Amino acid sequence: MLDNKYKTICTVAILFIAGVANAQTVNNTNANIVVASGTNVVITGGFTNAATLSNSGTVKLTGNWANNGTAAVGAGEVEFNGTSLQTVSGSAVTAFGNLKVNNAANLSLSQDALVNSTLTFSNGKVNTAANKISLASSGTVSGASAARYVNGNFEKFIAASTASKDFEIGDATNYSALNLAFTGITNGTGSITASTTVLDHPNILTSGLD
Repeated sequence: MLDNKYKTICTVAILFIAGVANAQTVNNTNANIVVASGTNVVITGGFTNAATLSNSGTVKLTGNWANNGTAAVGAGEVEFNGTSLQTVSGSAVTAFGNLKVNNAANLSLSQDALVNSTLTFSNGKVNTAANKISLASSGTVSGASAARYVNGNFEKFIAASTASKDFEIGDATNYSALNLAFTGITNGTGSITASTTVLDHPNILTSGLD
């Protein structure tokens, strides 16, 4: 067990293998951090990455996440389980493998975020503001409900032969889940971003919607 109050990582490479590692704050300035499958890294604070993180295990943190390097977190999961508002920020987009939101005070995006596998809602919302959270075409959403959804811009990539797509979206207080059904099936790939606008959308008259 690694148990440090404040951990700044500046070595060449660090490998976490099966077990539990604990730290209060992690600043990765110049390392290749590899979290192996079966490993739980518990951070009772924030994580700042200025180098490389590859995660095949589970990273749980109560603080904020800032990615200024390469965070391609593989098949692993990152869980935000704080008790006050947590943020995802940094100069680079984080490609989460699996992302779990488990914070009643919500998760806020100050930078775009991508989820390649599963976006799980256990507690709280994702507030995107002007940013967006994106889900890969093969990705899924679990646990969305009237109190757990994306408040803001939710982009979903669309695979060929897709008949419909669900968007687990709403505003600050209302869950307004959307099911978008295509005429026939899609014959190409692309993405669609959905969000909720309070009252009438400013372009409602030219939208073509009845």
